[in-house]
Amino acid sequence: MVVGGAILIAYVLAIFANIVNILFIIYDKRLHKPMYLLICNLALVDILYTSSASPTMIGVLLAGVKTVSYVPCIIQMFVFNVGAVMEMLGVVLTLEERHGLVIAAILGPSLVNPFVYCLRTKEIKYKLFNRFKRVGASR
Repeated sequence: MVVGGAILIAYVLAIFANIVNILFIIYDKRLHKPMYLLICNLALVDILYTSSASPTMIGVLLAGVKTVSYVPCIIQMFVFNVGAVMEMLGVVLTLEERHGLVIAAILGPSLVNPFVYCLRTKEIKYKLFNRFKRVGASR
């Protein structure tokens, strides 16, 4: 009973905080930037995650419901997996925005490895080898 109440309070606080976060981003024009769009996406993912599992746990712990029927279980799994896909999409979009790594992932895994990618660029390769020569000469 106590655990169910704690989960209920945490669930309500999580939903409230994420909704407030989304509303701040929507109503403040200064926050209409890609980074805050991704934060909004992560808040939506958090709402999906907490809403997929917490109501079932609250029902079991507070209301004493001991069974979950087949259709709600499938819906719960679907919502949880949609949240996982949205979270992965948010991470990929963050990497694309910051580093352009989606194109690198499409072109090949050697581009994703920063050391191999640096060695492909002649200027960076020249600077790296000069840095190692100076370190070796100073010893």
